[in-house]
Amino acid sequence: MAKLRVCAVGTALATDYDAIEAGVRRFAGRRVDPEKGGFVPMDEPDEISARAEHVQAVREGDLEAADEATAAICGVKLKTAAAPKKTPKEI
Repeated sequence: MAKLRVCAVGTALATDYDAIEAGVRRFAGRRVDPEKGGFVPMDEPDEISARAEHVQAVREGDLEAADEATAAICGVKLKTAAAPKKTPKEI
């Protein structure tokens, strides 16, 4: 399955459905911050599957495409000013 690279938008919590199906509560583009006690935006783009629910979240503005490929899959324009400056770490 294709992958999407996304960033969190504002205070929207877009569910990561693959994680939910595995029994983990997770929101795309966010991480848990134990000091603040909530879900905060990640410093780097998040990589999630290109399933319909995730594509819809990008189209509706709950997530933002972090690269051209994601923007093309989702049928949106890339907002380069909002994309994080960091690139994902090589695994």
